[in-house]
Amino acid sequence: MDEMFRLVYPLTVEDNLIYQEKIFLSNKNPSIVDSIRRWTRLSFLLLVILYPLLVFVLTSSLKWTAAIAVLAVIIFVLLWMNAAKIYWKRYRSKAKKDMIKIYFEGDALGVVPIEAIFFDEEVTIASEARTKTIRKSDIDLTEITTDYILFYTIKYDGSLIPLAELTEAERQQVINWFD
Repeated sequence: MDEMFRLVYPLTVEDNLIYQEKIFLSNKNPSIVDSIRRWTRLSFLLLVILYPLLVFVLTSSLKWTAAIAVLAVIIFVLLWMNAAKIYWKRYRSKAKKDMIKIYFEGDALGVVPIEAIFFDEEVTIASEARTKTIRKSDIDLTEITTDYILFYTIKYDGSLIPLAELTEAERQQVINWFD
């Protein structure tokens, strides 16, 4: 396979958080979807079942219990509608700490140099930590903005390419490869 072009660009902690957030909120990764479902079920159990039951045991008042149950259902529906966003906000700080410790050697302002080698039907993304080759046919989700290109595969792998670090010619080559 002949190499079409090659890019070298830096990835920061914030770039990686953008990538993780997009993947998290896309609802494509089964382990993330399962985690959100477990969290939602726990919220339902606590808010809609246990809290009104506790109010009834403490007050022995059906009026108060019914009022609390209605309020709990309303709160639960709001949580359920925004479950992925709320769960991401809880998860983000842990993800950032882990990422800084593992990939950036404790330096929150550090960068990881990435080399992307584009071929006709695949791209190889290489860093010091790992190398991955992704076939074009496996790419399931691509988001192209003015700041970055995010791509994600059916095997829950992918990457983010920040476009601000590239020349105009490189930027156009990358965009054309993904289109």
